[in-house]
Amino acid sequence: MGTVPPHPGWNREIRRLCTEHGALMILDEVLTGFRVDPAGWWGLEAVAGWVDGAPSGRYGAGFVDASCVEGADWVPDLVTFGKVVGGGMPLAAVAGRADVADLLAPLGPVYQAGTLSGNPLATVAGLRTLELADQSVYDRVNASAQAVSTIVSEALSAAGVAHRVQRTGSLFSVMFGEAAAASGVYDYDQARAQEAWRYAPFFHSFLSSGVALPPSVYEVWFVSGAHGEAELEAIAAAAPAAAQLRLRLSRSSRSLRGACAVDGRGVGILTGPHPSFVESAIARGVVLRTRSDGARDAYRRRGEGGSAGKEKARHLRGVTLAGVGRAIVTRPA
Repeated sequence: MGTVPPHPGWNREIRRLCTEHGALMILDEVLTGFRVDPAGWWGLEAVAGWVDGAPSGRYGAGFVDASCVEGADWVPDLVTFGKVVGGGMPLAAVAGRADVADLLAPLGPVYQAGTLSGNPLATVAGLRTLELADQSVYDRVNASAQAVSTIVSEALSAAGVAHRVQRTGSLFSVMFGEAAAASGVYDYDQARAQEAWRYAPFFHSFLSSGVALPPSVYEVWFVSGAHGEAELEAIAAAAPAAAQLRLRLSRSSRSLRGACAVDGRGVGILTGPHPSFVESAIARGVVLRTRSDGARDAYRRRGEGGSAGKEKARHLRGVTLAGVGRAIVTRPA
């Protein structure tokens, strides 16, 4: 769903319920562990008091010790780690209360094994990564995340595109649409309701400028210690055009110029400045109409179940757009 920070008190209540019913609270830090803070998401929320909407880097637990456990707002029984803990190599780890961990074999009766458990290469890579990730690295990552999200958000705002940036420390996502801008995205239905169709042309516009964004609107945006001034400048240079492209896609009856061709699947592809435009439009059910009478007659829409009311032009076959200089783009009713 992208970055969906928990509501204030959510994890505290889970801790209370688990304690009340004798259940273990397991915190999934596979994505956030050692990434958003040296103490992971637990450090940000339970120790440092991070709140939804706080700018990246405003709060941070830093390198904590055992004394922080006593003063934390809530403490899980077990924590799972992956990704960063392996330094780019396949590795996972579980940590937590000693009395629970000691139940695992070989000390306890609970069998646990895996092909890559304790893999020496991955363990060395992970250990070295964590050794190199000092506070200056976290400060740099937080600053870069704040800069990138601000650049993108300001470009979209300037283009009049309703959106919301949601954060969990240095991780963030961009949610699209009036509803997302007003209320945020906190559950699956809200995630699906956002204007996800905007993302494909936005992604390809950035890609054509040499900037690789996450491959899906439902993915999280990551930055690293390797992102510096040159990378931020490239993102800033690419953002306005990508935001304007989104604006053009969201407006009906917007003329587009450029010669068109047909690929092997019979899908019209605009061969102008944004080759992915037509394909992206078709993927999200947009109706493409041409100003040329001859080309207009060449359109053949495949309806669903033969019902004209369901004819949303989800698929186009036999489209002939070669030589057409202008097209009108409208969203289906």
